[in-house]
Amino acid sequence: MSFRTTTCDIETCGRLILLLLCLSVAVGEVACGGGSSSGSGSSTPSVSLSTKPPASMAAGGSTSLVATITSDPKNLGVVWSCTPGNSSATCGSFKPTNTVTTTYTGPSISASVTITVTSVADSAVSANATVTVTAANAPTVAFTTAPPAGMFTGTSANLTATTTGDLTNGGVTWSCTPAATCGSFTPQSGTSASYAAPPSAGAVTITAALASYPDITVSAPVNIITALNGYYIFSLSGSGKNPNAPPALLPYFVAGTFYVTDGHIKSGEQDSFNTGTSTQDLINPNGSTFGLTADGHLNIQLQTCNGGDCSVADQSIGVNGVETFDAAFLPLNPNRALLMEFDSSVAASGTLDWHDPMVSFATPSGGYVFELNGLSTLTNYNGPMSMAGVINIDGTGTISGTGSMFDACIAGSGNEYLAQTFATGSTVSTPPRPVRPCLLHPEPCEQ
Repeated sequence: MSFRTTTCDIETCGRLILLLLCLSVAVGEVACGGGSSSGSGSSTPSVSLSTKPPASMAAGGSTSLVATITSDPKNLGVVWSCTPGNSSATCGSFKPTNTVTTTYTGPSISASVTITVTSVADSAVSANATVTVTAANAPTVAFTTAPPAGMFTGTSANLTATTTGDLTNGGVTWSCTPAATCGSFTPQSGTSASYAAPPSAGAVTITAALASYPDITVSAPVNIITALNGYYIFSLSGSGKNPNAPPALLPYFVAGTFYVTDGHIKSGEQDSFNTGTSTQDLINPNGSTFGLTADGHLNIQLQTCNGGDCSVADQSIGVNGVETFDAAFLPLNPNRALLMEFDSSVAASGTLDWHDPMVSFATPSGGYVFELNGLSTLTNYNGPMSMAGVINIDGTGTISGTGSMFDACIAGSGNEYLAQTFATGSTVSTPPRPVRPCLLHPEPCEQ
């Protein structure tokens, strides 16, 4: 290897060294990617409404909107939305929804709408404006066939609703409260539906809502009553009219039982005291009915027999032998109702209680506390009577008197009976069995 040297003067050599240094720096910047900044760094976008909606507009009307966006280097643009609800039914719609120029169409109902345009690149950047939408006729919904005020458990009712002003034709959605225990609808949506009552008694509210405007509703309460089935015990006291000396009133009392199966009253009996006369009558299933009143109460009509003769009615009872009762079941006890006689013969109130049929057929034994309130039929005196005590059934159908006693008082008579005992030989028997379901009793019985 050989080297060649070149001589130069000081000035020439200095220039050559400076040139080499400059070339070296330039090559290094290229290799390392260096260089000065362009000065065009990113900045936060901004959005504004250059064409705003009018202050007010008619429902269903349209208007053009224009937005301006800056510092959007990737041209992601904007998106349009509105409140309340961000739906065509509640606040309107946009076409298209993602360009700076759009057409806004208001909802078909009156509303205060806030229109918002938002940067896609930065959702925190937006602009908005408010428009008042006015509808000449706001959508409505009403019952054409309303729910009945009262229904028996397990029964059904047909319902229909009518809508007006619903430009979306979205129809009706059916619901009820309390949820999960209030029944069901078939179908769930549509202007007509069949409502099935729940299997348990209680207060239910049925609601029909516009599907497109769920806040527009119509509602009605329904009293669900336990379907009558089995034995019912009733008692009432009050005042009866004296037909021989109107408008004089006499004490009135009635107590009895009736049996229901397959939706019909099949038998029964009662004891009554009215207008100074004490009677014991059977209940005639022919002419005895029950149903629901327009206000959701239970209505019971009992056709009496004349004693045991059911070919004629006991004319001293009710109106032409027919008693009419109105019953309202207690909210927390579907087996007990407050009862009043709802006819022109008497003014009386009391209770109606469901009685377990299997308990009715059991032979009583052991100790029982009892209380009775009614009317005395003592000679020369008729008045209110109260009696309470203890009965000890200590043998098969017998009350020996051991541990049994009672108190009694006949108001106004001066007669008081304290710590009275029962005579030896007192007996108790199994209650009679009126018409009953054969499924409960395998022995032959009336269907």
